[in-house]
Amino acid sequence: MEVVEYGSGLSIPEWYCKHYHDQKEIKRSWQNTQGNLINWKREISKWFENDGKPTRESEHGKINRGNSRKSNANTGTLNEGKGNLYASAARV
Repeated sequence: MEVVEYGSGLSIPEWYCKHYHDQKEIKRSWQNTQGNLINWKREISKWFENDGKPTRESEHGKINRGNSRKSNANTGTLNEGKGNLYASAARV
């Protein structure tokens, strides 16, 4: 609730504050490496600014990034469909 209260004072939407809080809980990143509480007030402002100050959830950057699957570099080449032949080969 403290994060939502702080965000409302800066015109950061409630859903964005909850998203920030959820991410900090999932990653357990409220503390720095020395065990001190991070400056989350500065961080949430920076997150919001870097995300383009979305006003609706549909404008949120993480939602609009689309499919995160890697594209296949062999598409349209002679090697298309032959990835299994090289699966056990060593990487350079």
